[in-house]
Amino acid sequence: MAQFAASPNERGGMAGETTTIILGTPIPSTNPVFLAIVGVHVLFGLAAVTAGAVAMLSVKGRGRHSNCGTIYFWSLFGVFLTMSALSFIRWAQNYHLFILGALSFASAYLGRTAARRRWHQWPRLHLTGMGASYIFTLTAFYVDNGKNLPLWKELPQIAFWFIPSAIGVPLILYALRPAPDILALVPRSRHGNDSRSGRVDGAGSVVGITRPGAARHPRRRVARRRVGNDPGEVQDAAAQSGQGRQRAPPQVDGDVRRPRHQALRVRLQNAE
Repeated sequence: MAQFAASPNERGGMAGETTTIILGTPIPSTNPVFLAIVGVHVLFGLAAVTAGAVAMLSVKGRGRHSNCGTIYFWSLFGVFLTMSALSFIRWAQNYHLFILGALSFASAYLGRTAARRRWHQWPRLHLTGMGASYIFTLTAFYVDNGKNLPLWKELPQIAFWFIPSAIGVPLILYALRPAPDILALVPRSRHGNDSRSGRVDGAGSVVGITRPGAARHPRRRVARRRVGNDPGEVQDAAAQSGQGRQRAPPQVDGDVRRPRHQALRVRLQNAE
């Protein structure tokens, strides 16, 4: 249940500014439009934090990871829009939250675009971008609400800026160790570059990756099999069905049958 109280704005606002207290959290406004935007912002924030955590802990690839990644990205987009509206209404007090929200969404967009456009080293860029966006989101939350949370309110304000990064950055670096699991999704070509094959869904996750050679050399490779008992004698399998290279000429009486034009030439020479 909401309560209304008159209290000075802790961030330098005018004394006597009314606030709305919801679940023990003061909201520095009684404007219904402002409170409605806050409510939508909270819903988007809960969806983003939950979906992002599930995506990070899920097996990478199509399925739970990609679905939760899509929910995370678009929920974060909603968080950014609502935070922008709230910041513009109270710019002097919330401009730093707008900056954090912009950095969060920009990082998520970078990570998603790197996977969709298959940039060089895109798995590392995808992981770094999505992880950084999650850190920025948590930083904005704690900077704005840490002073009202149990235990957190005992910490100095400066700690809210660094605690999410102090935990999240080492986790990202650990995930970027020389052989991260996500790199197993992308086979390497002969030249050491990531494969360009495969499809990427809306969340930027890999779907249906094929071999590197399949994308660069679309022609079907002709299978070859051994002919007879000679292990060195091979023949194209496609030639058995009339495709591929020309059949080897049959042998007649220990000699190779000549083509028709060569046979006519031999007859004319004999006639002369």
